[in-house]
Amino acid sequence: MPENTAMPHRQNISTVIKDVSQSKPAPVTDRVLYPGEDRKRIHEEYLREGIDLADEVYSYLISDEIHRYHYGRADYR
Repeated sequence: MPENTAMPHRQNISTVIKDVSQSKPAPVTDRVLYPGEDRKRIHEEYLREGIDLADEVYSYLISDEIHRYHYGRADYR
């Protein structure tokens, strides 16, 4: 995209984000989010607190079972 046409698109996106942010939220929430807006916050939360896994999933991920098949050798240890 030529440089001289990029700015109007950025302005349009900024306007849409501002409009969405100022929209009245549904009764079940305190604000309206645009798609992907919470991604950075959630990513930082996962880095800080980790990601919950069921015990069975964690046990499988650290087991010899998954590592043997991952490397394609039944005798891998």
